[in-house]
Amino acid sequence: MHVTTGENAPNNGMMMPVIMSALSDNALPVGGSASFTNALTRVIEDAGGQVVRGADVREITVAGGRATGVRLADSSHIDAKVFVASGVDAPATMRMAGEDLFPASVRDKLNGWHWGNHSLVTLHLALNAPPVYSSQEFDPDMGRAFNVIFGFDDTEQVLRCFDQCRRGEFPDHLMGNGACNSQFDPTYAPAGKHVAFWWPFAPYGLADGPEGWERRRKEYAGRVLDAWRGFAVNLDERNILGSYLYTPRDIPLHNANMVNGAVRMGAYIPAQLGINRPHPLLADYRTPIEGLYLCGSSNHGGGANGAPGYNAANAIADDLKLDRFWTPISKPEWHG
Repeated sequence: MHVTTGENAPNNGMMMPVIMSALSDNALPVGGSASFTNALTRVIEDAGGQVVRGADVREITVAGGRATGVRLADSSHIDAKVFVASGVDAPATMRMAGEDLFPASVRDKLNGWHWGNHSLVTLHLALNAPPVYSSQEFDPDMGRAFNVIFGFDDTEQVLRCFDQCRRGEFPDHLMGNGACNSQFDPTYAPAGKHVAFWWPFAPYGLADGPEGWERRRKEYAGRVLDAWRGFAVNLDERNILGSYLYTPRDIPLHNANMVNGAVRMGAYIPAQLGINRPHPLLADYRTPIEGLYLCGSSNHGGGANGAPGYNAANAIADDLKLDRFWTPISKPEWHG
């Protein structure tokens, strides 16, 4: 995890303790992010499970008020003998199972789910050498920082950036965070070479819609690189071997959970945090449909933090009276 942001909304100060407490949990999968999902696959298969790739789930089948399995895009059906746990975002899960099976307040909330006013645009660089930031002149530790945040000088620029994102405008002041992962794990790049990225905040849809990113991909790649060069002094043609701009439009094309480029599967606003994420009646990872559970990031936090799966697993174990093969984390004293 590299970035966590909330919307500029009243009472959203509750996000600050969450953001600060998460800083120590930043992690880098050895070999790239795919190595993490590959490891999870091995865990499932070693336990006797099966991972089906390239399967598009179109429906959660329900009979007699109970989840009975999933139907795929090719019309095949996978039976669920005990339960269905959906890592898909809560609004899509509801629609796949049938909106009429959920209370009106849940339907209203999920059909009005706020995905967020901003997304991320990412410039990936293949380099001969890691970025060198001008700030290293007075703070040499910048040269070994895992996560680098730059692009804004004052609060006014921050507010303007997010206002422009909300209006579908490319921000005047690009700001965000980035990293050179190959500095910490050489397997990210060929021997002696490096890869780096910077993902400033940007809108999902521009003035001419999300497709505007594709029409002007080269232009926006240049603008992001120009802004990056204002902080890193060695991003010239001699150092850059290749580049690729991954736009907000690209995000949901590769991950359907991230609707409108919402990298947190839903905006961080008070109405979608804590017990309100995604709705008080669904906050315990259970749904009104027997045997259907939520285990995705629209329930808890966002990104790959592991909490939704862990919490859902405990709810399932409680309901089915299963022995846990994991060591449960004790509830905090204030929980009661």
